[in-house]
Amino acid sequence: MNNMYYRYVGRRLNGTDIRFKGIFEIFTPDERRKWSSCLATPKWYSEHPGVETEAWFTQHGYDKWHGKMDAIINDFLDAYGRNNYEVHLLRVETLNNIVSKGKTQCIVRV
Repeated sequence: MNNMYYRYVGRRLNGTDIRFKGIFEIFTPDERRKWSSCLATPKWYSEHPGVETEAWFTQHGYDKWHGKMDAIINDFLDAYGRNNYEVHLLRVETLNNIVSKGKTQCIVRV
């Protein structure tokens, strides 16, 4: 099987901004803190502020973390309403414009 890249995205189903965003953008600070001991913020972000990017899990990162991610997403949807949010897992075989690639995640300029 080819290596894949994975990105969780979500959106509010009501309100003024219903665009899909990276899952960490819709999580509350508490949900984001649950990841602080697992995933370090790549140094690239601090060196390139204001650059529009997307973060993707590598195959290794997805294999390692999808169980925890799925559990946190389900807890989030249970707490804030499955009728209020839509969440998807995107899968692709290749990425364009990779600016940083680690073992667990990579960053793509959009």
